[in-house]
Amino acid sequence: MLPAASFECRTVKSYQIGNPRLAIGISGEYPDILDCLPHAELEPGKNYCFFLTARFPAGTAPGIYRGKATIAGKDFSHAVPLTIRIRNITLPTPASFKTDFLSGPDRYTTEATRLDSKLYQTDLRSLRITPRHTITLLYDEEGNVKGRPVQNIQNTVGKLHDHNFHIFGPFLQRKFPGLKPLSAEMDSAMANFARVTEQTFQPAGLVDKLLWQLGDEVHDAEKLNIQIHYAKLTRQMAPALPIFTTVNGFSERVKELIACADIIAMHAEIYFHCVENQLDMSGKQLWQYDNGFMTASVPAALVRGIMWRAYKYGITGYHQWSTTAWPADWDFGVDYSGTLYFPPVQGQKTPLRSARLQNFASGVSDYDYFVLLENELRRLGEHPAGKAAAQEFSSIISAVVPDRWTLPRNYQAIAAGRERIAELIEELQKL
Repeated sequence: MLPAASFECRTVKSYQIGNPRLAIGISGEYPDILDCLPHAELEPGKNYCFFLTARFPAGTAPGIYRGKATIAGKDFSHAVPLTIRIRNITLPTPASFKTDFLSGPDRYTTEATRLDSKLYQTDLRSLRITPRHTITLLYDEEGNVKGRPVQNIQNTVGKLHDHNFHIFGPFLQRKFPGLKPLSAEMDSAMANFARVTEQTFQPAGLVDKLLWQLGDEVHDAEKLNIQIHYAKLTRQMAPALPIFTTVNGFSERVKELIACADIIAMHAEIYFHCVENQLDMSGKQLWQYDNGFMTASVPAALVRGIMWRAYKYGITGYHQWSTTAWPADWDFGVDYSGTLYFPPVQGQKTPLRSARLQNFASGVSDYDYFVLLENELRRLGEHPAGKAAAQEFSSIISAVVPDRWTLPRNYQAIAAGRERIAELIEELQKL
């Protein structure tokens, strides 16, 4: 018996898009809002779509469970039969695919509807996605750290199984607003900042979780030059700090930045056109960063397929600029990039997810299945069953992602592929 409390049902609602700002006209209704409000206002005689998710208690026995989900509305109720298979597979903690999703306080909702930003962070974690966690590192002129920053990270990032964290200050040198970038004074301050950070977190084994981000907007020549300068300075003064950067443009100077960085989140097309097989990426983590990609009209298969293409081409993480950056004129129908939640409405107590976010989370789990199967194949070595499974695994991935440029569009192929990969994992576990 699976407890009813394990399930959550959300009504799928459409979002009207009509954005005259875009060069290509985008308009129409897109079923993207996953409404978690009670369904008492649903009217009989109309068609509704529902999104059912479940989180089962630890130790739930594998097997096939049958039951029903009852949807109740105004003067009606309807029971939907359900069949659920729980497999003998444990997903890793944290997820294998790394994430860094910014979720900040919004500016354009009202006091009556606004939700605490921590609720969005909690919701992202429930989907096994890491929300951006930023702390402030305080220290005196002698480099003595104030407060308990190590304990802060251990009690938050560590216990919550986040992939990473940020420190306020290195980004655009904002820790030192009174100093001029590239000046001797700024160089000295940034060098000391990097040293103190390294000395604080490296002994605690936390430095590998840090994303030391110095800038973005590489298409801006001035910002790019400053970012390269402080990346080189960091490498010289605090070599253990993982330098993180985003790449949304390309030039000879961007190559120089990539050479300095450890974790590079770039637009996929930039990577495939300008970097792959052209620059030495050995020892670096490659992430994807397309803050204009997951707009409200993008097909579900493309979102979930991000992780399928990532696995095939060695991309291990995804950086999302924001999930809650709603524009002031949201009601006007702007197809706003980087927004994976919808603005809350009156009476709503939990974040209003988009179907895009839910599909991204499904892709994160898909990636875990890839890694789990890869581990089984590695364990079996030259075993005939392992070799046969490896060939089938490759065929499944290629059926969804035949090449770099063909983005996944067949959602059924993705779902069926995951099911078959799960079967292969269970079959190989018995050998």
